Amino acid sequence: MALILKDRVKQQTTTTGTGTYTLSGSFDGFDVFTEIGDGNETYYCCTDGTDFEVGRGTFTASGTTLSREEILSSSNSDAAVNWTAGTRTIFCTQPADKAVFLDGSGNISIPGTIDGRDLATDGTKLDGIESGATADQSASEILTAVKTVDGAASGLDADLLDGQHGSYYTGYTDSAVANLVDSAPTTLDTLNELAAALGDDANFSTTVTNSIATKLPLAGGTMTGNIVMSGAQTVDGRDLSVDGAKLDGIESGATADQTAAEIKTAYESNADTNAFTDADHTKLDGIETGADVTDTANVTAAGALMDSEVTNLAQVKAFDSSDYATAAQGTTADAALPKAGGTMTGGLVMSGGNITVDSGYQVRVTSSGTSPVLDIAGGGPNFIRFRPGSGFSNTADGVDILYRTAPNDLLIERSENANKIAEFGGDDGHAKLLYNGSDRIETTSGGTTVTGQLDGEVIELAGGVTYDPPGSGGTDTATDVGLALHSGARVVMGEGGYIRTIIDATASQPLQFGQSGTGYFAGSEIYGGAQGVKLFYNTSSKLQTLTGGVSVTGELDVSGDLDLEGALVEKVYNLTGTALDPSNGTLQYKTLSANTTFTETFADGESMTLMIDDGASYTVTWPTMTWASGSAPTLATTGYTTVVLWHQGGLYGAVVS
Repeated sequence: MALILKDRVKQQTTTTGTGTYTLSGSFDGFDVFTEIGDGNETYYCCTDGTDFEVGRGTFTASGTTLSREEILSSSNSDAAVNWTAGTRTIFCTQPADKAVFLDGSGNISIPGTIDGRDLATDGTKLDGIESGATADQSASEILTAVKTVDGAASGLDADLLDGQHGSYYTGYTDSAVANLVDSAPTTLDTLNELAAALGDDANFSTTVTNSIATKLPLAGGTMTGNIVMSGAQTVDGRDLSVDGAKLDGIESGATADQTAAEIKTAYESNADTNAFTDADHTKLDGIETGADVTDTANVTAAGALMDSEVTNLAQVKAFDSSDYATAAQGTTADAALPKAGGTMTGGLVMSGGNITVDSGYQVRVTSSGTSPVLDIAGGGPNFIRFRPGSGFSNTADGVDILYRTAPNDLLIERSENANKIAEFGGDDGHAKLLYNGSDRIETTSGGTTVTGQLDGEVIELAGGVTYDPPGSGGTDTATDVGLALHSGARVVMGEGGYIRTIIDATASQPLQFGQSGTGYFAGSEIYGGAQGVKLFYNTSSKLQTLTGGVSVTGELDVSGDLDLEGALVEKVYNLTGTALDPSNGTLQYKTLSANTTFTETFADGESMTLMIDDGASYTVTWPTMTWASGSAPTLATTGYTTVVLWHQGGLYGAVVS
């Protein structure tokens, strides 16, 4: 990349803001910026006749652009100019701040460097060096120079230092070292040997202090860890490992002086000792002397019967214990439920088997009060199954009613494939109807959700509902809603075997109204009542039907024929500024109040008619453009001068009157 200066390089730019300039157009007798070369830098000036900017930029052939690398001066306090809409001229220049020239005295002042050198700094340094100075003087030359200062008999002698020979200083040093070593052993008479003896530890004192701090003082102290003996060492004459093993074999709380009563209690409390206890003694005291279990008087007194008193002794002895009522049923026969039926006064627990009701009979449960008539509990799912026919193995066409504990809901589903038919309850209290396992109708906190086709002669919607669409992409809500369509939903009309889409709402696609396709339905009509129909772009009205026709705001882009039965009314605009912009109106007029320089913001295909009154003989400077007559018009001194302006690859104009 190089800095290139070129003469007579000039183009146009319509760039707005403070970004990179996009270059366009050309001027007769001038080159374009491609002369600078792709990737090279140059100095430029950009101006619209009022504001200006001088700077350094990099030209890029692709896109024909010029970057704004450095702003040297501008009408915006030497900062980048924030250009508004309009056409400006941009050309190569030589900034005064970057020029090298002779001043009035014929001298050159350089604020920077030449070939990387600051001449002023180098000159000051040279001024301090004697003429003829060298950087490679020999020893002889230096000595000669010293003698020149100190005289030929300066006494300089390379063998003497301060008048003393070298042996004087070596002897002094040897004495000092000997005094330092003194009578130290030969293994510790050097600094290196002393350092090695200290473990080369620069913090030897701290290390020793820290090590001593981890030891147990002879006077005693508190151990922070366990003491482990490596062998049979003793503490106060005792082998702790031997004493510990002996203590492990003695029960906790054992004593060596138990009393007879303590021994008796411990002995009798031990199972299977065959000990004769006080309880055994008491029991024997309750048995009469010479007791006999065959004594009739004793048997009768005990409430029992003698064999001789039982008339059906064989039947009593043959009676099985399973024939007796259990403790839960009662201890007498009248506490059991007769086979002929009766009233239960307690609960019925089934540990196995089934309850079967013969044909012609029912299980009837009646209740009074608020308690459940039928109460089923368990970990779930608990269910009741209805089967066709009389067999219990057939699940075809069967229906189950289930209760699930996790969502706390009640299901009705097919027995053979578990396809849901209905779902009720749940933690949110919803209800749902399904077809072959697929959702069709579901109640929610906000209303009812229908999945699939809803058939009916008339669907009446009350409206007034606040609607929050699904998804997390936005936060929109709407009130007083009567009908809401999700993305991908359509409202269609079907008749005579044809389907025509009336409303099509699909995400990222245009919202479509009116019939699709051709035939059968005779077009689409929209009625707007007395207020007409408005069409909007974003939130701006662009087209409105009126009593007398149609009002269009903005451009009208017609790709086919435009058939007008009435007049075409153009927007008339009083131009008070200097920007020629057809979006303000296709018919504009202006009375000059001063000499005026116009700018333009035309796009290809745009045109307008402009009527100019020169006011008090004021003049106009037009933007860069081509006139059909070859030159710009001279304004009439009375009335209006009318011109037509249009843009196609550039701005053109023609004088009407």
